[in-house]
Amino acid sequence: MKIFFVRHGHPDYTELKALGYPGFGNDLAPLDALGRSQAEQTARDPRLKQGQLIVASPFTRALQTAAVLSRRLDLELRVEVGLHEWLPDLTYSYTDVETVERARAEFDAMNGVAGPERKQRWETWEQMRTRAERALARYAGYDCLIVVCHGLLMQAFGAEKTISNGGIFEAEWSPACRD
Repeated sequence: MKIFFVRHGHPDYTELKALGYPGFGNDLAPLDALGRSQAEQTARDPRLKQGQLIVASPFTRALQTAAVLSRRLDLELRVEVGLHEWLPDLTYSYTDVETVERARAEFDAMNGVAGPERKQRWETWEQMRTRAERALARYAGYDCLIVVCHGLLMQAFGAEKTISNGGIFEAEWSPACRD
């Protein structure tokens, strides 16, 4: 199947910081004005007219982006938990940005592959892709999906290193094959 991976628009963390939301609380951040504009611009990309269904990460920034696409493209939107952002701590117990930054630095230093020197409990490339593939397998009967998610998840499917907010990465995927 063809998948158009769309990275969510630019988020606004201002309110969450003011409320003191720790850890996963940051995943409630909505789009800012730039992010809403990016979503509107992405919805005008003619490639997305091929899409049959929009499937999105449950994180607010992705859901809001997907809602814009759904409205503009007149496509059904479904939410898939398995399309969430990379996990800096598989125990879900982190509460500060520093923990995330340390995990990300180690993830990058180890190229996303766990080794004996691994200190943090971050999600590897393989774990990330496997959970996303499980979620996508539910849609095997479709020819073309639009998947609104996160930059690292897109990279797990072969996207270039930097995908801008609102950016699109096109991939061919089937449950039986790995790209």
